[in-house]
Amino acid sequence: MIDYSIIIPSKNLPDLLQRALDSIPRRDGIQVIVVDDASDPGVVDFSAYPGLEDPQVEVVFTKEARGAGYARNAGLARAAGRWTLFLDCSQQYDYRTRKGDRKACLIDAEIIETLKACDINKMPITTLVNSILRAFIIQNQDILRQHLNKRNTLL
Repeated sequence: MIDYSIIIPSKNLPDLLQRALDSIPRRDGIQVIVVDDASDPGVVDFSAYPGLEDPQVEVVFTKEARGAGYARNAGLARAAGRWTLFLDCSQQYDYRTRKGDRKACLIDAEIIETLKACDINKMPITTLVNSILRAFIIQNQDILRQHLNKRNTLL
């Protein structure tokens, strides 16, 4: 049974994609789907594409560049997990913690840590959603503030 499907859209960034893949724990119950959005053969060596040799990674190549949203949806169509997570190829899961500090360094890591730390069957969905939203807001507060300021200026 697959618990988590992790979808990674990628285009022309094989080194970063490899770093992202290396950061994901390999264990039963995790499906990793990489969707390449028509990378340039001059930039990417497709014979050594990250994840091709990993049995836990499914690599999907699109024929035309249609953007990260399309790539995410293509991955979503193949997702078999009870939970679906998205990771940009420029990000990585980071499990480093400070002494006594269980905060994850990235929103993606907090999602994984939250899911790993509890019995999902007994966890209220509101607890999970609140944790994800809190992590997203904390990590992106500057961007959100700029967006709201710009929006208020236009009103």
